[in-house]
Amino acid sequence: NIEEKTNLFCHLYKVKINSSLSCNECQKLDGKTYSIEKALEDMPIPCKNCEHDKNENGFSWCRCRWIAEL
Repeated sequence: NIEEKTNLFCHLYKVKINSSLSCNECQKLDGKTYSIEKALEDMPIPCKNCEHDKNENGFSWCRCRWIAEL
């Protein structure tokens, strides 16, 4: 069933954060690797402390990206 396949997928694959061209706060996350399950649980990006292109309301445009790590 689909739930079993999803659970298997979440335990076998990982994702890595790529933020090398981002702000200083985002660069702290660069290269960190998460299981998909942990990434969905923690939701580290978009970075909550991102400083890239902040607007007048204090919102930023986080440039962090996930990269599949098979």
